[in-house]
Formats: sequence, structure tokens, C-alpha cells
Amino acid sequence: NLLAVASYEYDSADRPLVPAGHQLFGSLSWICNDRITLTGYGSVGLSAGSPDAGAGFLISYALN
Repeated sequence: NLLAVASYEYDSADRPLVPAGHQLFGSLSWICNDRITLTGYGSVGLSAGSPDAGAGFLISYALN
């Protein structure tokens, strides 16, 4: 019960002195049961206009 996501993100430069951003994102979700899903994710910047790296974790709980 695993779900993987990978994506590429581009943010255009909104001012002359702010460079455009290029970033890779990936996540892996484990569907524990009908109500709970655990997800870990991370990103890596590919240009000066992006953060160097980021990571996180979340827990999803279905109410219905």
C-alpha cells in the first residue's frame, strides 16, 4: 500500500534581481488502513532561486 510521487517545479523570476527557481520534489505515502496515511516528502533545489533542500512528514486521518 505505497504511493510514490515525483515532480519538477519551475518558478519564474518575478523581479530582475530574483532568479528563476527549479526544484525536484518526491514523496512516499503508506496507506496504513482506511483512515490513516503516513507521508514523507523531500525536495532539492536545482538553481539559485530555490531553497537548497527541504523535507517533511505528515499524517492524514479520514473523518468519514
